[in-house]
Amino acid sequence: PQVSRRSIERSNRINMEETQWITSLDFPLYLASIARNSLDKCIKVLIKLSLYSESNSNFLSFTETEEEISIIVDEGSLSLLREVLGDELLVAPRCWSAIRVYEGASAINAIGLVSQLSAPLFKENLNMIYLSTFHTDLILVPKEDKDNAVSLLHSTKEIAISPSITPSKKNESSGPTIIVTTMPHRLIIATFESKNIEKASYSLLRQFLFPSSPERIFSLTSSVGEVTLILDADSESTFPSDLLETNSIVWKAIQVQASGTDFSGAYVHTFSQILANASVSIYYLSTANSDYILVPEDKVEEALTALRSKLKILT
Repeated sequence: PQVSRRSIERSNRINMEETQWITSLDFPLYLASIARNSLDKCIKVLIKLSLYSESNSNFLSFTETEEEISIIVDEGSLSLLREVLGDELLVAPRCWSAIRVYEGASAINAIGLVSQLSAPLFKENLNMIYLSTFHTDLILVPKEDKDNAVSLLHSTKEIAISPSITPSKKNESSGPTIIVTTMPHRLIIATFESKNIEKASYSLLRQFLFPSSPERIFSLTSSVGEVTLILDADSESTFPSDLLETNSIVWKAIQVQASGTDFSGAYVHTFSQILANASVSIYYLSTANSDYILVPEDKVEEALTALRSKLKILT
């Protein structure tokens, strides 16, 4: 059966005064990577974290590609993974805080949103990890920078979604070498409410235990009552037909790897600003080793042309 689609219309302007649009998660998060040959050791823990979230203090973002397995988890979940993986779990040294920016499903097609949200943090030289979800954007900053980051975001009362953004000098080709890889997968972005996790359990077990291909892209982010999935378009039919909310776009992923400071906010802002100027809507996913920028399938060449024109790129 085909999953029902709820068409998402483009939003040209998001008025942040109409809603309580910024909240922060009051518990620390940790970024880690898992070697592919260690996945079997922790798969039961990952399934438990995906299917049996015990409270709003649980957080899981799991991303698997051909090259890496990356997770972002709360402290309790990290302890469970350490019990089974030990030193095979490579944890980044920083402790992160998550800021949740709610825009609603219409913003998934908006142009310039990631650039606008990352701009004030970039100007203050804050490091960040950026996770788009179906209804929100999650911006992770070092724990000690959370209050400053929240204040900077609150200073923006309205975000105008527009491609007419003045290019930054930091986008010039004299910057670091960027490695860009276009991924072949045709992807969908989908969501369901956490209360429906039991209904999704069989389909999620299939995703974890019986992947369609070792070269796949699969991502699950579960937080604050919402589960967001990135998965191959062909996998959509493996979920109950009345479960998933999707948008009408098929996406392609551009993997971006840059030299320099890890998790620099400059990268998030620079990449997203270039694509906003090219009128390309994006969905952004930071992992332990790369950034993945999802763009509409029919905009891939425009996105690559824009990136090549501004950055020193190896493909």
